Amino acid sequence: MTEEAHGTGTAFVLERFPEAVVEQGEHGGQDWVGVRPEAIHDVLLALRDEAGFTYLDDLTAVDYLDRADVSGRFRVVYHLLHLGKRELTRVKAVVPDEEVEVPTVSDLFGVADWLEREVYDMFGIRFAGHPDLRRILMPEDWEGFPCRRDYPWQGHIPITDPMREKDYARPFVTGPEGGEPSDD
Repeated sequence: MTEEAHGTGTAFVLERFPEAVVEQGEHGGQDWVGVRPEAIHDVLLALRDEAGFTYLDDLTAVDYLDRADVSGRFRVVYHLLHLGKRELTRVKAVVPDEEVEVPTVSDLFGVADWLEREVYDMFGIRFAGHPDLRRILMPEDWEGFPCRRDYPWQGHIPITDPMREKDYARPFVTGPEGGEPSDD
């Protein structure tokens, strides 16, 4: 692979970790590479230490539950920057439907600590070896993971406020008509 065909980060991963690569593509003029989840720590370590991608710009996830054309339900997406070259590379950990755990990279990039907690809180993806994997946005007693495509968006959403004497529930119902939340 040449750097003309791929950014230097993607070309580096394709050359250095060919056995770990399970998919690759391009979207919006930016190429990306998907690797087995158990390889993500080694891939990002090499990108940081050998290829100069020293800044983790973002870490998020995508749920492909209703996409029959995509193999595996989740992708954990890492955006790394090479500050000297002003280049972004995107690496995805391809997480199969039932196996929703990937190694933490919080030991490589400090910001990953909170970003992994957010992905856990919203998608339920666990990060093996994370020093403090717990909810960060939702209350500790929240049930389910709101960014999963199969999350039930019907019923009562509890609203908690430490400044009120008691908590209350606000009805929130959406239906086929795309109804608005009720203030009842």
